[in-house]
Amino acid sequence: MAEPGVAEVADLLAKTKVEQVNEVSFKGRGLKLDKAEDAAEIVQAVEECKDLQALRLEGNTVGVEAARVIAAALEKHPEFERALWSDMFTGRLRSEIPPSLESLGGAVISANAHLVELDLSDNAFGPDGVKACRGLLTSKAVYTLEMLKLNNNGLGVGGGQILSEALIECHTASSAEGKPLALKVFISGRNRLENPGAKALSKAFKIIGTLEEVSMPQNGIQHQGITALAEAFSENKNLRVVNLNDNIFTEKGAESMAKALPNMTNVEVINFGDCLLRSGGAEAIAKVISSNQHLKELILSYNEIRKDAAISVAEAVEGKEHLKKLDLNGNQLGEEGIEELSGTLEAFDMVDVLASLSDDEGDDIDDENDEEGVGEMTLMMRRDDDEGDDIDDEDDEEGVGEMTLMMRREYIDDEGDDIDDEDDEEGVGEEEEEEGEAVDDPELQVRGTAITPTRENQSPLKLPGNRGRGRPKKSWIECVKKDIKECGLTNVDLLDRVAWKRCVKTGRLLPTPASGNPAAVTYTAKQFLDSPSADRLLGLGKDRPQLLVNELGDSLDDADCAAKSLMKVASIVTDDTTVKSAAFQCADAILTRSLQSKDSQPPLIANSLLVHMGLLKSEEKVQPVRDLQGPLILLQHIFQQVYFPRSLAQLFIAFLTSGLLGTAGTKQSAGETCPPSASDSTDLTSDVMFYYRPYIRRDVLLQTLHQM
Repeated sequence: MAEPGVAEVADLLAKTKVEQVNEVSFKGRGLKLDKAEDAAEIVQAVEECKDLQALRLEGNTVGVEAARVIAAALEKHPEFERALWSDMFTGRLRSEIPPSLESLGGAVISANAHLVELDLSDNAFGPDGVKACRGLLTSKAVYTLEMLKLNNNGLGVGGGQILSEALIECHTASSAEGKPLALKVFISGRNRLENPGAKALSKAFKIIGTLEEVSMPQNGIQHQGITALAEAFSENKNLRVVNLNDNIFTEKGAESMAKALPNMTNVEVINFGDCLLRSGGAEAIAKVISSNQHLKELILSYNEIRKDAAISVAEAVEGKEHLKKLDLNGNQLGEEGIEELSGTLEAFDMVDVLASLSDDEGDDIDDENDEEGVGEMTLMMRRDDDEGDDIDDEDDEEGVGEMTLMMRREYIDDEGDDIDDEDDEEGVGEEEEEEGEAVDDPELQVRGTAITPTRENQSPLKLPGNRGRGRPKKSWIECVKKDIKECGLTNVDLLDRVAWKRCVKTGRLLPTPASGNPAAVTYTAKQFLDSPSADRLLGLGKDRPQLLVNELGDSLDDADCAAKSLMKVASIVTDDTTVKSAAFQCADAILTRSLQSKDSQPPLIANSLLVHMGLLKSEEKVQPVRDLQGPLILLQHIFQQVYFPRSLAQLFIAFLTSGLLGTAGTKQSAGETCPPSASDSTDLTSDVMFYYRPYIRRDVLLQTLHQM
């Protein structure tokens, strides 16, 4: 009995392959490599490594001259396989990055190396960077490429199209030599590819046909682009991971993807979270995944899915022994729906796969005085504004459908039984017409003259008196305006029901004092930060700056928290001298404390301020301030203070005054995920504007310039 066991172990050992990668890594060293001598340490390490398979330069900043000497050393390593070059151009000018990429790519080609992995993520080089890499991407060096990672590069539509053309050209050339490109992993999130970029890449995916993982989250892809991707995925039979999180499927895109899923028989991870699937889209997905037995993760969170559709999804995963995670958080199930969903999975002995439902939005969204109806329409308008005009074309039919439904409900409420009576009459007529028989008996014919009712022949009977108008139904916006006025709410998201109710409750516990008597009620720093208002700031007393700093504490070490706190103070700034003076004192205290922190990074503070002002789009979902008057007044004060770095003041001034100048060209962004500082370039204005251009919110910027 022992011999078969030994033989089995020996067989397993023979099949086991432990891959050892010889890697030279300078990850996270924060090296600033401008000149050739600055890169001496890296050059030496590359030259001394006898079997260099991977070079990792993540977390440094490489200039043109430094890239050339590193490339020269790399030319001596034909065994090189993995170029791990993410996040290595921090603070570089747009003119520096393409030459650096061309040098490094040329070295790989000259070395006659055969890449397996190319990672250029988190380098915001835009289409110009893709052009610089085109030579490498179409060369023999990438015929063996298996993993291509271009995450957060600011590619845009143009970059996506250039990349697609390069991949197709590479596949054609490699196929001609009997070694077709067999790409397995493609990652390209946060790149604003949109529909044209997604359609272009879909053509490449169809031709390649060997993909196992595709990750393209946060690209603004609508249902037309999703449909193209779905068709391409059908041609990649080995696809295991599909991540299209935070795009805009709608039900149309979900139906297209549902048609493709049966062809993706090996898919293990499906991430369609935050894709606006709605219930119809979820139902379509649920119908086709029931036959997939390899599924390990299904993520459909934040999709406006209602209870019945969520139950359908739960029933579809019954018996899937490999399933580890089912995420339906952030949908519209309600307490009853959550219980029913949990009960359904518990009946299958699968309740442990269900992710948290802590962010569920409730099932009463359409029932509370049309409040959420207004909220949903507002949200749709916001999405349209953010994503561009194409979305308007896409969502017109659905938007019209929702508004028509709301109007129909109101009409029924107003007209009451009249509509039912009309329906009943029509129903009776239809039944008689269907069940009756035609008879030609002349005795049964009715002869006469038809009379059409007019004002003249209608009954003149009128009831005495006039009907009273009655109290009109209070609208959602009227309730909101009343809360804003009574509770001093100025910086709370109207669609965040939890935060809104909390602030209203706090405001009613401590009534806002009458105008002109700010000292009538005293407040705490926490109450002001929860719901900023001029009266609450003045109600803190003379020690208000220190009270706010004490309340915020160590959170001011974080640039985003500091910027958010400043925007709360700025939101209540007006032309009133007393309020303005108090706000200036508090802003001075907050910024001084934040800039004095040992971990302080002034460029990050500037970046966060621009995000919270709505001038810069963020990777996270940030609610910008609604009125820029206060922040602009506050910034004008801050720029003049000694504690504020002059370089950052110049950055803001350049951003606000040059945002619409010279932006019509074809050049795209350069640099890294952090805005360049003044010390990086003498041409500060052009460099800063080039970096921010793809992310500028033009409408808000134009409004800002008019207010200056």
